[in-house]
Amino acid sequence: MSGLGTALVTGGSRGIGAATAIRLADDGWDIAINYRTEREAAERVAEVIRRKGVRAACYQADVSRPEQVFRMVETIAAELGTVRGLVANAGLNRRHTLVEQTLEEWEEVIGVDLTGPFLCAKAVVPGMLAKGGGSIVCVSSIAGITGGSMGPGYAAAKGGVVTLVRYLGRELTRRGVRANAVAPILTATEMIDDVPEAERERIIAGYRLGRLVRAEEVAEVIAFLLGPRSSAVTGEVITIGA
Repeated sequence: MSGLGTALVTGGSRGIGAATAIRLADDGWDIAINYRTEREAAERVAEVIRRKGVRAACYQADVSRPEQVFRMVETIAAELGTVRGLVANAGLNRRHTLVEQTLEEWEEVIGVDLTGPFLCAKAVVPGMLAKGGGSIVCVSSIAGITGGSMGPGYAAAKGGVVTLVRYLGRELTRRGVRANAVAPILTATEMIDDVPEAERERIIAGYRLGRLVRAEEVAEVIAFLLGPRSSAVTGEVITIGA
């Protein structure tokens, strides 16, 4: 086991999740990489991490399914050790307007993007408390603060993540578990592939940064919030690039 213990990164096979898993390995975390369908991509991330001298393993689970989440966390504890750091990053979007978005799409997005972080936190916190503490970082979005333009389901889910970590910070911090979130602007990942170029330019024009953020830039902030350097930071939401 590493000095920091085991960190679970959901949605760790690509994008922000992959960048974060690799970045956390630099700090000495052992990494549990969660994926839903892309095992080969997850294994490639794990191999990069192992070359850094820490342990890494891949775990399949749909984070919107409680039985899969709890089984995953139990398996991780048996194989890598109790999860002491959680990065609740797994997400999806069905980008439609209010009138266009179906109830099924709404429920799918809420299930992964909001219920997922809730279930993952619920699964890992008992182990954290038993071991004397831990840290949770949830990946929200600037859309969770401003509403954005990525659709009603995505905005509602990411807004829920913001208030979830604020609540968890109140409930858990004095028991040794911190909870924070990051809220990046549009990030250069596959999730924005369906945003037309003209619309991207319009959105980016409103950002102080004046460009997309890179997954590696988001990962740096997550690594700070998850680790001991942010020991007095809890219940906070850090915007990135806005």
